[in-house]
Amino acid sequence: MAVYVSRRRMVQDQGEISPRALLVRMVQARLRLEFGLYRINGDQEGFEERWGFREVSSVREVSSVREVSSVREVCSVREVCTRTKMKEGDGLRFRRQTPRVITEEPRDQDPRRDRSYSGRVFQITFLSVGGVLLVPVLILVLVLESPIHPEPFILREPLPFEGCWAPNLKLRLAERLHENQVQGPESIVNIGDVLYSGTADGRIVKMVGHRVQTVARLGKQPCGSRDDEPTCGRPLGIRVGPNGTLFVADAYLGIYRVNPITGEVVQLVDGAQLVGGRSLAFINDLDVTRDGRKVFFTCSSSRWQRRDFLHLVMEATEDGRVLELDTDTGEVTVVMDRLRFPNGLQLLPDEESVLVSETTMARIRRIHVAGLNKGGMETFAENLPGFPDNIRRSSSGGLWVAMSSVRPSPGFSMLDFLSQRPWIKKLIFKVLSQDLVLKLVPRYSLIAEIQNGGRCVRSFHDPNGEVAAYVSEAHEHEGHLYIGSFRSPYVSKLDLSRVTHSPEAEYCPTMSLRTAKIHTGISQDSFECVCNSTNSRCDHSGVCRCDPGWEGPGCARCALMPGCLHGSCDRPWQCECHEGWGGRFCNKDLRACLSAPCLHGGTCQIADSGDATCVCAHGYHGDRCQLRAGPCHQLRSPCLNGGQCDDQSGFLDTFTCRCLAGFSGRRCEQDVDDCALSPCANGANGANANVALCSPCANGALCVDGVSQFTCVCAAGFSGRFCSVNIDECASRPCANRGRCVDRANGFRCLCRHGYSGPTCLSPPTPPANRTLRVTVRERGPAPLSQGQLVSVVMLALTTVAMVTVTATLVLHTHCGHIYSRCWGHCQRTHKICGGGA
Repeated sequence: MAVYVSRRRMVQDQGEISPRALLVRMVQARLRLEFGLYRINGDQEGFEERWGFREVSSVREVSSVREVSSVREVCSVREVCTRTKMKEGDGLRFRRQTPRVITEEPRDQDPRRDRSYSGRVFQITFLSVGGVLLVPVLILVLVLESPIHPEPFILREPLPFEGCWAPNLKLRLAERLHENQVQGPESIVNIGDVLYSGTADGRIVKMVGHRVQTVARLGKQPCGSRDDEPTCGRPLGIRVGPNGTLFVADAYLGIYRVNPITGEVVQLVDGAQLVGGRSLAFINDLDVTRDGRKVFFTCSSSRWQRRDFLHLVMEATEDGRVLELDTDTGEVTVVMDRLRFPNGLQLLPDEESVLVSETTMARIRRIHVAGLNKGGMETFAENLPGFPDNIRRSSSGGLWVAMSSVRPSPGFSMLDFLSQRPWIKKLIFKVLSQDLVLKLVPRYSLIAEIQNGGRCVRSFHDPNGEVAAYVSEAHEHEGHLYIGSFRSPYVSKLDLSRVTHSPEAEYCPTMSLRTAKIHTGISQDSFECVCNSTNSRCDHSGVCRCDPGWEGPGCARCALMPGCLHGSCDRPWQCECHEGWGGRFCNKDLRACLSAPCLHGGTCQIADSGDATCVCAHGYHGDRCQLRAGPCHQLRSPCLNGGQCDDQSGFLDTFTCRCLAGFSGRRCEQDVDDCALSPCANGANGANANVALCSPCANGALCVDGVSQFTCVCAAGFSGRFCSVNIDECASRPCANRGRCVDRANGFRCLCRHGYSGPTCLSPPTPPANRTLRVTVRERGPAPLSQGQLVSVVMLALTTVAMVTVTATLVLHTHCGHIYSRCWGHCQRTHKICGGGA
C-alpha cells in the first residue's frame, strides 16, 4: 500500500491519517521486518530476547496508544522505546523524508488502485483502439444484407438418449475402406459383390476388392473446388434398376441411367429444366420401381444448390418437392411440395407410397404415390433425436436411417435453439462462412434401424465421428453395413454380427462408481470395468479395448488367421482345420475326391484353391474328363467371333461352327451386313434394288451396320427403331389462340381462327376503328356485240315494231270505222290531224 505524507495530513484510501498514527505504523513495520529476518535464520528466541515479544502480533499493542503527539510519547512505551532506541530527531526525520512510505498492505485493498501510469495509458489506448475497430464492424454488420431469409418454425423437445437410443460406441468398430481413394461417397449400392457409388469429383466408381475403378463421368472437368461443382456434377443418390442398370441423381445435372459395364450414360431429366414453373436447383435422392417405368426423386430446394446446403438448413423454407419421372414418356410431375429440405427417399415394397426424410424438421413423411390414397401424406416418424439423411431397407424388414448430426437430450442443439430466432441466423451468416459454421457444428454419427411408427430397433453411435464421420447412408449387404459419407474420403464397413451383442462396443458389463483410484488406472469418479486383464484393457470411458489378436466379449476369443475358412484357433492368428478340411487356410475339401468324380480314368486332386480337379487321361478333357479330344479341342476353338464349335463331344472327325447372329462362314469369319438383310417387299431384288428403298429404315433414314444389328439414323421429324414413327409436332400444342394444328412430316401447320395469322396464330386481328371505305369508279366504253347478239337484237326490235303497229291499227279501226269516210274526208281536209297518223 502506498502512503502519501504531507506536513499536516496523509491521504490514504480517500481518508486521513495523522503524523502520530504514522509513527505507530513505522514502528510496526520495523518490528515486522526484523521478525521476518529472525524467522528466516530460525532464531525466534533471539527476537524475543531483544524485543521482549514472543510474536510479532504483539506489536499491535502500540496502536492502543490514544494520545501520541511526538516521538517521545511513542517512546514512553517501555516495551518499544527501550528496544528501538529511537530519538526525537529520528521521528522528525521520518516526518520530513520523502512523502511516499511503503507499509503493510491491508487485505481489503482494491488492486486497481495500485496501477502505474504506463499501465493506465496502455489500458486507455487498448480500449480506444478496440472501440475504433469495433464500431465499423458493427456498422458493417448492420448494413450488410444476409444471404438467407429464414422462417421461424417449431421443433418439439427431442427424444431422450435412452433405451434403444442410448449412446454407445458400436459405430467405432467399423473399418475404413478405400481411404483417400473416394471423396464423399454419398450413396452406395451393390451388384453382386461389386460396390458402386458417386464421388465429389463427378465420377461413378466401382469398388472391387482394394481397387477403385471409374465407370463413368457425368460432368466436365476440372473438378474439386466449390466453383466447379455445377459443371463437374455431384452424384448423390444411386440405385440399381432392372437388368443391372444404375440410376443416378446428380445434384446439378439431373437424373441419369448408367450402364455399369460399358459406362454408357443416358440423361433422363435435365437439371436445368423447369418443373411446375420452378427450377430443379438441388436434386438429392431417388428410387426406382421394379419395372423401371417410374423414378421418384427429391428436389431439396428450387433456390439453393447443394454447395449451399447450410443456407437451406438454416433458412428452413418450404420449397422442397418430391417428383415423379415416367421413363417411357420423359414427363416429370410434382407428387408433393411445401417440404422443408426433403432429403433421402425410399420406395416401400407395395410401390404405392414413398418415405421421405424431412431433414430440417427431424422427421420422416410417408407420401402416397398410387392407390386409393394417392396424393395424401402422413407422418411416419417424428421428433427423431437427429437430423435424418438417406433411408434404405434392412434385411429384417425395417429401415436404416443415417444421421450426421444429433439433437442431444439432455444437451444443447444449435438448430433447435435457432429455430425460432431467425435474426440470429441472419447475423451468423453475415459474419461467418458456411465452412466455418460447419466446423462449429458438433460431429456425432448415428445410424438407427426403425420400424413402423418410428419405433427404434437398434442404434449405432460414434460420438465426435472418430471412425465414421459425416454419415449419409447405411447400405446393408450380406451381414455388413456399408456406410456412405457426404464429406469423408472413405467408405466405412461395419460387421453387424460383431456389434449385435458385442460388449466390445458397449460400456463394460460390470461397472461401479468409486471415489478412489482403482487398479485399472482410471481416475476418481470413473467406471471400473471387468475385462480380460491378460488380453485387453479398459479405457477412460470404460470400454474394453482388445489387444491385437483378441476379440469377442471380454476379449476372450482369439482371432483366426486372415483367410482361414474352416478352422479354429487356440492362440491368435492360428488356423487349425476342422475334420474333412485341409490346406493352409483350411479351404481344401478332403472329401471331394471320395466320390470319384473324374471319368475315363482321370485322377482326382485337391488344388490350392481348395477345389477338386481332375487330371485327365490322354485323349480326354473337361472338368470331369467327360469330353473326348476331338477337332474342336485339338484346334483350340477354331470358330471365330464367338461361334461355338461342335464335334459331338469329340466323337466326330470334323467340326461345325454355330455362328452368332450377324456372322456367317464356315468359321464365322464373315460379318453380315445387317442393312442388306432387309426384307424387300413385293419380290424386289436386294442386289439390284435401290439401297434406300430396300433399307430396313423407313422415311429416308440412314442404316448403319453393326455387330449382329443395325441402327437407323432417322431424318428430322421421325423416330423409332426403324424411323417409322412420325413425330407429332402438334403434341406440344404450338398453335396459339385456339388455332387447330395439322401435323406434317418434320413440321406442322396452324389453321388460325378468323382474324389471327402467323405460323403459330400469334398475330392478332387489326382493330376496326378509323377504317375508311374507298370506292373507285372507272368508266368503260361500250363493248362490241357479237354476230349472234346483233341478230337477236334486230329480230327483237322488228317484232316489237310489228306488235305496236298491229295494236295501233286495231284501235283506230274500232273507234274510226263508222265514220271512216267522214274521217277520211276530214283528214284530207285537215291534213294536220290525220297526216301524222299516216
